Amino acid sequence: MEVNPTATNPEQGIRKNKIEDFDVLKGKFVIAGTGSLQLINESAEYIDKIKSYLIALLGDAKTMHGANKVAVISGMAEGFDEFIALAAVEADVPFIAAVPNKGYVQHYWSAPKQGKPRSGSRTGMNRMPQVTSLLNKAVEVVYVCASLVSNMPKYGGRFGSANLERNEWMVDRASLVWAYNPNKDIGTQHCVGYCKQARIPVFDIVVDNEDGGGVKLQRPTTMRMGQM
Repeated sequence: MEVNPTATNPEQGIRKNKIEDFDVLKGKFVIAGTGSLQLINESAEYIDKIKSYLIALLGDAKTMHGANKVAVISGMAEGFDEFIALAAVEADVPFIAAVPNKGYVQHYWSAPKQGKPRSGSRTGMNRMPQVTSLLNKAVEVVYVCASLVSNMPKYGGRFGSANLERNEWMVDRASLVWAYNPNKDIGTQHCVGYCKQARIPVFDIVVDNEDGGGVKLQRPTTMRMGQM
């Protein structure tokens, strides 16, 4: 069975057991996004192509579910998370910014700092103005954890585990998850893995370079679903 990027199932409509602890989520078809941070370093033309595609998909979702019946959750990482939030703004779809913790934005969006591995923007520049602007456009900004470390026992106090708890927070509130290049980043793999555990459908956006970098849409089984 093919995964519809704008519906969990034509007969089922909105998922029945998702958490709806914010007004923006109540009775809505909620799309959460996860994907490779490496997207931020692609060409401007390629990024525009991805954003245009996401805007079109959100338009389709509004047509299917109703203009005021769709919401988006972004995990607020650079790359795909950033672009699904920007697409939501362009498509006039409300979005929740699910930030792992209050220090996350400064740690991952500012200019990289010497002696702090994996700190700062993947672009090597200070992108705090961009993320601040985007957070100001969110209908809700949620800080999922109090620090970089999740309190969930299963993560064993791992540094950065707040990012993983953020993934679970999004999935628990989603009707459907869109995943860009799900095998590229560990965090994206974790989010997709949790979707399987929670039995939440995932619609993959997978890059196929055979035709020079075109974007193909595939199921996790690699069944082709269409071409952008």
